[in-house]
Amino acid sequence: MRRLLLPLLLALPALPAFGCELELENAWVRPAPPTAKVVAGFGRIVNPGTVEVELAALASPTFGRVELHEMKTVDGVMQMRQIERLKLGPGESIELAPGGNHFMLYDPVAPLAEGDAVELSMTLACDTEIKAVLPVAKGPIGGSTGKHGGDDPHRHQP
Repeated sequence: MRRLLLPLLLALPALPAFGCELELENAWVRPAPPTAKVVAGFGRIVNPGTVEVELAALASPTFGRVELHEMKTVDGVMQMRQIERLKLGPGESIELAPGGNHFMLYDPVAPLAEGDAVELSMTLACDTEIKAVLPVAKGPIGGSTGKHGGDDPHRHQP
């Protein structure tokens, strides 16, 4: 028994923090003209765990950089700004929809057409990485976006 416990205890520091996870549901990327330098992505980020989770970084091999943006009305004027680090408490979520919060995907390596797919990685502050595949579509098409997925009935236009 002692021989079995020691390797297990030594492996614990390498494991991600218990409950440190996010789910990306209903995610999709809007198609854009072939010359577009930026496209938008949408969906829902959910913390299904029991601890606060911080989204520290976004990346995609299909784009030069990926950011999370929020839309806010300040003094009667709609403003867009980057969310540097998103913190979600247990059970909290953030909706990403046209005209609201969204992913901004800059500098595509190739044009995207409807039916293509975009790989996206979300790195959490607890050193957990979540990978998803987002379909390129004119709106949510339902189904899974990778390990964490679902259906979304929302179809807002900017």
